[in-house]
Amino acid sequence: MKDLICIKVFNSRLEAEMEQNYLKVHEIDSIISSDDAGRAYSFSLSGGVKLFVRAEDAQRAVEILESYYDSPITDIE
Repeated sequence: MKDLICIKVFNSRLEAEMEQNYLKVHEIDSIISSDDAGRAYSFSLSGGVKLFVRAEDAQRAVEILESYYDSPITDIE
């Protein structure tokens, strides 16, 4: 996947994986990136756990997650 955009930052990998799965149900591919020592820790050592989607899917992904939580996402980088 190229031209990726971070749409949300989480405190734990579990939270990110839950939202990644929700996007997958809606046929949006995503990637999780975190400094968690190769999953040795359930939390990120620095910078949080980031959820990335393709640039062309970003708006739709944000809308899907916002409708699920009924609140705006403000973490887009």
